[in-house]
Amino acid sequence: MSGLALSVAGFAGLVSAFRGRDQGWTRAELWRLRMIARLSFILVFLALLPFPLYALTGDEPLVIRIVSTLIILAHLFGMLELALLARLVHPINLFLLVLRSFEPPVIDA
Repeated sequence: MSGLALSVAGFAGLVSAFRGRDQGWTRAELWRLRMIARLSFILVFLALLPFPLYALTGDEPLVIRIVSTLIILAHLFGMLELALLARLVHPINLFLLVLRSFEPPVIDA
């Protein structure tokens, strides 16, 4: 599991390395690349976490419950983050954001 996650993180590094230097990154591309790397490192951490926990507790069912709970919490946090992001970029919300931040041009006299 952790090997697969590290491979995905390496893929994110390759994407950025082989991209042309003269091409700019869009905000969406940067966000996607960050999410790939972030999720990969979270998966590596969660895949390797049972080993030290088992060495500390010696109780396999407890370790499975702890790690399963952490995986569920990581997924719930990710879904909440996406839900908040989708709510923020909803077209009506964007329109209201533009209206709130609109400042009419001022002609200097």
